[in-house]
Amino acid sequence: SAGPIYEDSEFGYVSDACVDESARRLGVGRALYEASRAWFRTRGVSNVRVSVATANPLARAFWSDMGFQPFMERLWADLNDLG
Repeated sequence: SAGPIYEDSEFGYVSDACVDESARRLGVGRALYEASRAWFRTRGVSNVRVSVATANPLARAFWSDMGFQPFMERLWADLNDLG
């Protein structure tokens, strides 16, 4: 599905999440997400959005495992490199 682009005026947003390499694959990221999800739900938030770098396959796989699906692609250009 296309996702709730305009349906909800309020949504949760996770801007950054990082787990130290030595603690990865131990459930730390999942626990952090579950805690934030519970926090959002107590505030009546019905959906959460995250931004994930396309060049970060580990993060993309993590968020996919948490049930997130792509719904919009954000593009950018460095104007100094365009000539």
